[in-house]
Formats: sequence, C-alpha cells, structure tokens
Amino acid sequence: MKPNVLHLSTLHRGDDSRMVLKMAVSTALRYPTIVLATPPLDADTSITFLPISYESSLLKRLLFVHPRVLWHSLRIRANIIHVHAPEALPIALLNQWLGSKVIFDVYENMAKQLAGKQINNNRLFRWFFRFFDRIARRKFYFIFAEDSYLESYAGVRKPSIVLHNFPDLSLFPSSASSTTSSPPAFFYLGQISKARCLDVMIEASRLLRKEHPDFRWHIFGKPGFDLRSFEEIEQLTGYEEVKENLIFHGHTPAPEAYRTGAGCLGGVALLRPIGDFPGSYPSKLFEYMALGLPVITSNFPLYQSVVEKNECGFCIDPTDAEQLYECLKILMEQPAVRTQMGERGKRAVRQRYNWAHEQQRLLDFYEHVLQN
Repeated sequence: MKPNVLHLSTLHRGDDSRMVLKMAVSTALRYPTIVLATPPLDADTSITFLPISYESSLLKRLLFVHPRVLWHSLRIRANIIHVHAPEALPIALLNQWLGSKVIFDVYENMAKQLAGKQINNNRLFRWFFRFFDRIARRKFYFIFAEDSYLESYAGVRKPSIVLHNFPDLSLFPSSASSTTSSPPAFFYLGQISKARCLDVMIEASRLLRKEHPDFRWHIFGKPGFDLRSFEEIEQLTGYEEVKENLIFHGHTPAPEAYRTGAGCLGGVALLRPIGDFPGSYPSKLFEYMALGLPVITSNFPLYQSVVEKNECGFCIDPTDAEQLYECLKILMEQPAVRTQMGERGKRAVRQRYNWAHEQQRLLDFYEHVLQN
C-alpha cells in the first residue's frame, strides 16, 4: 500500500498556487494525496479535498478551525503531513507523536516578517510562533522557499531542501496574447499592501494619467500585511484621483489571472526593504516573465541578478513613484523595447526558472523522508 500524504493548512485556499497547484499536484503523481483547505477548491481529481471554514481572525481560527483540522488529521493518520501554516505546527506535532512524518514548508521567513506585520501579530501570537518554531527545528523536516531562509534556520536537525516557488508553465496560456488590451493596462498579482508598494503604484498612476488618462491597472489579490480591507485602500493618498484606473479583481485563481495578465503591457513586483523581502524572490516576478511581460521590480541585488542579467525589465527604488511612472511610460510608448524585454524574460523562465525541475526534487525529498 502506497504511503499517503496530507497537505495541511488552517488558512490557505484549495486553489492556492504553491500548496495546491504545485505541491499537492506534484505529490499526487506518486502518492495518494489529501488537502485540507478553505474553499474554493481546485478541480484536480487526483487530489482528495477536505474543506474547512475560513476565518480571518487568528483567535477564531484557533477556537473554531483548528479543532476540526486536528480531528481530520487524526482520522487520516497520513504517513507524511506537509504543513503549510506556522499556526498549524501544534497539530503537526501531535500527529508526529502518533507516527506521522512532518514536513514544514517555510514559504515566508515569519521571524523577520513579524516586525512589519500589523494583522494577527499580537504578543501572544509572537510567543506562540516562536515556541513551536523552536520545537519544529528539532523535530520536523523542512522545505524552504528561498535560499536566504537557510541562515535563519541554520539549526534544523533533520534534512531540509530549498524549493523555489518558480512558475508551473502548464498553468499559463499556451501562447502569449498577440495583442495588448484596450485600453492599455498593467498587471499586479499578489497580496495588496503598502509593504508591496500599493501607495507608490497609486502615486505613479496619478502622474501617468495626466498623459494617458485611459490606462488601467489590473490588480489581483486581497489586502494583507499592513492593510486590513479594501476600505482602507480607499483612504490612501491619491486613491480618489485614480480610482477609475484601478481594477481590483480580488483573490482570483492564478490561471484565471494569467489570462488577463497576458494582454497587459508589463507587471509590477515592487517590495520595500522590509523583513525578508530583499533576500526572497517575489513569485510574481517569474510569473510575469512566464507571461512574456516586462517586469518592474525593486533594486535589490537578488532581483537585479535575474532582471538585469536577463535584460527583461527595470529595477528601481521601490519608494520612488516618479521612477515607476517613467518605467510605465516607456512600456506604453516604446513597444519594441517592451516586446524585446518580454521575450527575453519568457526565454529565461523556460530555460531555468520553472517548476518542472523543482517538482522532481520535491518527489526525491519525499522518498528520502520516507526512507529515513
């Protein structure tokens, strides 16, 4: 009988691009795979989904969601539990005592992120995370989304691996859009926050609309980190002036967002130098490249090593709205530059920065965990 796998989270959606569309889809190629996640759920029939309710409040999740997740995990008794949320570490620990092998997927360096987070970040949560994170370092296997996390987790006792969150090319449109959208538009995909420069994007939009009043910005994702709601976005300086140019699509399945992005002029992945951002690739950077879009990102050395090396976009001061405006203007007014950057970025993703190689390393790591 094949070992079974449980991908466990108390807050991720069942169509999450990393947990489900990459990790779970990959493990299902070799093992019976179950995913505990909040709706909506992906339609992949190779995976068994168990829906749980979504609560935005950490306290409500602890009181109402965690007990149900614990019950499901004890009932399933998976050979491997792949945990994707730090707050679910206590559930994973109990399952390990009962015989499961546990892999902790560290997709963000929470220890560094806590200083900047304004949501679900009270003193109790910080203590809770640090206590169970120390236990995890001694008892669990680790998957890291970034090489830079190895420095923070130098003391882990069991084997670990870095699996970058590179794009799965099978999820992208089969061919790039031959025409750009009308009116001309730019693309943003990911969490919406001031840490990810929404305020800078708004100010650059204010400058751009003076010359190109009809442009649009397709923004996919939901507020987080330092913005609690779309109502808070409406209070940002300059929002009223450019609100007709900003189209907020909300949290949307990645393949659906890609179809819109394919017709845009470029993608923006600006992050401030907060927490682990300078040492961590933004996934959207490679997603834009896979779509054949020029990218505008922060001038961190790690990002420059991709964008400037492959000549596929611009690396700028993430706090400088005027620099962003100048880059947007170039992409609007110089189609030859835009096309060449997009083609170079797409070629780099197909040759190097894609999920296919990471998938095989994931399956090899699972075999190592099972045999250890």
